[in-house]
Amino acid sequence: MLAIKRTHLAAFMAVLALSACSSDDDSSVEVSSDLSAFEGYCTGTLLKDQTLMTPMGPGGWQGNGSMVAPSGSKILVEASFDKWFGYVMLVGGGAAQVDEDFSAGLVLGTDFSSECATDPNAVESDFVLLESATFFASQELSGEPCTLPAGASFQGHSYSLQNGNIGKLTSSELEGACGFSTGYSNDIVFGDLVAL
Repeated sequence: MLAIKRTHLAAFMAVLALSACSSDDDSSVEVSSDLSAFEGYCTGTLLKDQTLMTPMGPGGWQGNGSMVAPSGSKILVEASFDKWFGYVMLVGGGAAQVDEDFSAGLVLGTDFSSECATDPNAVESDFVLLESATFFASQELSGEPCTLPAGASFQGHSYSLQNGNIGKLTSSELEGACGFSTGYSNDIVFGDLVAL
């Protein structure tokens, strides 16, 4: 019992130490309002400050609450699992995902506003690159690379993780752009964006 209490106390002290080292001034990030690479996709506006997550490998996100997008930031809207989610583009490059409660998603009218986010069950979405990504025809990431820009979309596709750190994408759009229908990438960052 004593060991359990010490473990909880150590964890509590670590949280206090992290809180003391960070300030609200350091956490706010500059979010880009230029979403021109994503024309044709639904956007919205954050109605309150939201913490962000950054990419972690192909298709994953991580966050510790240290990055905050301020109220008024423009977001790209995603509909998934009957809920709303969102992404911001950062000044200087890169994408971040709004760190919401996954069980509730982002709440329209409370967390964000949008004229095109109507019903997450009744919208069309595309698999869209949020950052440029490099694809290879081999899982070993060897051979001639093919880099596609942020905003490239794939309507008919299959995506999965290989060995936890390589994304495998099969798509006719990939074949048209790169010359191979199945590509492998370790730097793919994507969202299922709501098409207008």
